[in-house]
Amino acid sequence: MWGGIVSVVTNSVEIAADAETVFAFVSDLRNEPRWNPQCRAVTKLDSGPVGLGTRYRAVWKGSPELTVECVAFEAPRGWTNVNGGPLSIRSTFTVGPCAAGSILTSTFTVEPHGIGRLFAPMFTRRMARAIPHHLATIRSLLESTTTASEAQR
Repeated sequence: MWGGIVSVVTNSVEIAADAETVFAFVSDLRNEPRWNPQCRAVTKLDSGPVGLGTRYRAVWKGSPELTVECVAFEAPRGWTNVNGGPLSIRSTFTVGPCAAGSILTSTFTVEPHGIGRLFAPMFTRRMARAIPHHLATIRSLLESTTTASEAQR
């Protein structure tokens, strides 16, 4: 039974880039369409830099337009975004040091409400398969940028 049951999906990837670079790229939700093919559009609703309280309007394939809000922000270590809707998702990312440069860890907590209870199991399974690919794309984007920056020096 899915009524009120929460699912958690956690993944990590090592990236040959410093924590500040990883944090700046991934914590700005406007970059998500670059690494998540399911993300259709993201618009920042607030002026000023990305940080605690930043809100976005976002659309993913198969979802209604949602408002996403940053509810925790500690540069360059981590942040958390939340959204409502039939599937409330709390996405927490952390960035830490590792031998390669940085390790990016994502934890998605999915809590179904109303009609969301019907498709939560399928959504969570699909998300669990997709996130490693998203993280690999982030790694590829950041490592190619880092390599290009180093070559220009």
